[in-house]
Amino acid sequence: MRNRNTYLFTNQRHATEQLIFRLENYKNKKCCVIAVSNNGVTMAKEIARKLNSDMFFIPSITMKDPAGSDKSLGVISFDYAVTYDFHKDIPQNYIYRQTRSLRSELSARYPGLYTPVFSAFRNRIVILVDDLVQHGEKILGLLETIQRQQPEKMVVAIPVITHDAAHRIEKDGVSTLFIHKVLEHSMDMAYLNYSPLTDREVTGLLRSAIRKEVKDNAPFYKTVTVKRVGRNSLNCPEPFMRKSMILIINNKPKCK
Repeated sequence: MRNRNTYLFTNQRHATEQLIFRLENYKNKKCCVIAVSNNGVTMAKEIARKLNSDMFFIPSITMKDPAGSDKSLGVISFDYAVTYDFHKDIPQNYIYRQTRSLRSELSARYPGLYTPVFSAFRNRIVILVDDLVQHGEKILGLLETIQRQQPEKMVVAIPVITHDAAHRIEKDGVSTLFIHKVLEHSMDMAYLNYSPLTDREVTGLLRSAIRKEVKDNAPFYKTVTVKRVGRNSLNCPEPFMRKSMILIINNKPKCK
């Protein structure tokens, strides 16, 4: 039998409650909550509800090094690509092909739901949320891209994170809320009951949010013009500017 006292949190709900308590100062302010991964969706949704803010889900995939090492070449999402400078020896053609392949994989994992692109985060407080972080590459990719939109403030809120990932994120000049910093081999002791979300479950949660917005006669999407960003242009043939649909789970109360 597991010893409850040896775990940092009972479950993800327990961790979410702890984060909400520490994020109370952002309630009713011009902020948005971003779920970094599948497992961050339920946490971000509840945090956004408590803070009366918008919630976004921006999935991404790490591009693996072709040498087969544990290192990655960068982070790819639907509408941004961040590649790392220390991989300049990798052929651009390989990076371009991998980018297209990974975006196709994202489309297959979240079929027909929406195209997660960056909305205007300018002058907004952006809160990035995940349930645990081991390496932090996806968060670093998001931070680098969001910074170009000149947000008022960026906050990374993570219940459990490794010392190495925390150090990399803290150097990025953002506000951080890390409840527990642990060694990498201690990550298994983060949650007594851990329930990872599948792509299908995440899709179901987001679709239910859309249905609720429709029922309440609230707009659940808007058209935005976005600019492709990233250190590496990847020589993409797609238009530099394009219009896309973005899902916004709006938790702000309606005006009476």
